[in-house]
Amino acid sequence: MNTYLFDIIKRIIAEHGESILSNPQKLKPLFADYAKAESKMDRVAFGRAIENGFYMELKHASPANRANVKTALVSRLQTITRFDIGCCTSAVDMLEAAISPSSQTEPQKTLHCVNCGTQLSCGAKFCAECAAPVSSPQQPSKRHCPPPPPTVLPKKKKKAVRYVLIAVAGLIAIVGTVWFLREWNRHTPSQIGKATNWAFVSASSGVGRYTVAIKTDGTLWAWGGNWDGVLGDGTTISREVPVQIGAATNWASVTASGTHTVAIRTDGTLWAWGRNWHGELGDGTTITLRINPTQIGTATSWASVSAGHGRTVAIRTDGTLWAWGRNWYGELGDGTTITPRINPTQIGTATNWTYVSAGSMHTVAMRTDGTLWAWGNNSRGQLGDDTITHRNTPVQIGTYTDWAYVSAGSEHTIAIKTDGSLWAWGSNSRGQLGDGTTIDRSTPVRIGTATNWAYVSAGQSHTMAIRTDGTLWAWGCNSHGELGDRTTTSRNTPVQIGTDTDWVSITAGGLHTAAIRRNGTLWAWGWGNR
Repeated sequence: MNTYLFDIIKRIIAEHGESILSNPQKLKPLFADYAKAESKMDRVAFGRAIENGFYMELKHASPANRANVKTALVSRLQTITRFDIGCCTSAVDMLEAAISPSSQTEPQKTLHCVNCGTQLSCGAKFCAECAAPVSSPQQPSKRHCPPPPPTVLPKKKKKAVRYVLIAVAGLIAIVGTVWFLREWNRHTPSQIGKATNWAFVSASSGVGRYTVAIKTDGTLWAWGGNWDGVLGDGTTISREVPVQIGAATNWASVTASGTHTVAIRTDGTLWAWGRNWHGELGDGTTITLRINPTQIGTATSWASVSAGHGRTVAIRTDGTLWAWGRNWYGELGDGTTITPRINPTQIGTATNWTYVSAGSMHTVAMRTDGTLWAWGNNSRGQLGDDTITHRNTPVQIGTYTDWAYVSAGSEHTIAIKTDGSLWAWGSNSRGQLGDGTTIDRSTPVRIGTATNWAYVSAGQSHTMAIRTDGTLWAWGCNSHGELGDRTTTSRNTPVQIGTDTDWVSITAGGLHTAAIRRNGTLWAWGWGNR
């Protein structure tokens, strides 16, 4: 407390001058402000402050008068601060102790030989000129010798030592970082728990880092980051292992966007939770977030749903298409860029929609006649209409009528045709299209010559796929091991992951991937899977 008290006083002197000490009315509120803020001045301010005020008075007081000066300073300090006399006395004693001992000791003496007058070096036993012994009674004692100079490393050695310390610190930092990344990330598929009844899984994209899944008994499970209540467990606490969400046993499908989650039950009802800044939950509000599953409307005819960044798109059993949430680039497809839509809004009048996938800011969907449609942001050609023009209504992509499956990533799109061929377009900055380049494509480009692709999932900047023989393939960004090939090297063509032939379901998230095998086990890799 005493050190802190004087820190405050010295800081006031340094910033307002020594004259402030003679004005208690002005000094008192200043002292209170500094004390309240718990200010502590740095060494530079201390060096300047000790040249002022109390310190200088003590330093220049004669030994005979120092006691009187201390008494006066204690009295002034007590008047200024209103602290008790014991505290003020200790503070003055502390300041006195800071005075250099050299100013309180006798000056150094120059030593000379009593025989010939030659100046003697400290510690010499004989005079260098006349060889008279220093131990003679006339010779000065060692107490007059100045202290030996401190050992100082040469500048070159100082620099060398500094560089070595920097190098060691850098090495420790690198090793620590590598250890952390290896410990936190998984570069190869790792089994999640021991359960063998996983049926469906969805990995979040974008900023979120979480996973949701459904078991064969209809229960819903979630784990990972939970900042916006996206797990739906009634908290915002992140989970490192799967936790069951509620007690319902009739969940049919679920989709994770990164900031909100949407699911359908076997009775056709729609449920949503998580962030709701843009009305993406569809509950008629923009309440900041929901941390528990909330039913959306009363309809019991929802067939499929996909959650994108800040919005949701869904299809009903009658084949109609619906959308709600953010609409900056026309990604809802309702012909406007009005935002937000806080309730499900029908898109057009068509009744033959079969599947829809919401990317970050664009949407792709298929109709029963095998045609492919897209709308929303098109800055990287992700719609596939050979332009980079945004669309606020669905536009047909090409004239093909044999599209079988499609998946929208952050800024790229991947699709499979009925003949098993694989096609891709949009952003290709990390090789996520798989065409052997990093060139963006604004129209569908065939990837390789294989005709046995069965399922594909487009993530933030990587792509995962399964062939009809059950093998697993990956390409694109691999900075966190999200491809699962035991490296962090990005790939611009499909590479097989392991040799297993029993993969049945795959989901590519933002920086992690999750998959299910034929035996019902769940596997994950990439960012944060521990």
